[in-house]
Amino acid sequence: MASSGLELLWVSAPQLITGAGRTLGISLLAIVFSSLGGLCYGVLRSLGKRWLEVPLRLYL
Repeated sequence: MASSGLELLWVSAPQLITGAGRTLGISLLAIVFSSLGGLCYGVLRSLGKRWLEVPLRLYL
């Protein structure tokens, strides 16, 4: 006897929710770290350090 789609969804719902939560957590961490990196970059750039100019010219 085949299970209906709703039964399969009901059984797999906890795993789907767990996976979605982990994916959301990783995405938020990536956003936070990239924002912090951009903030640190902006602070260093505004300080006008000479040692930062060479890597910027090579990268950009």
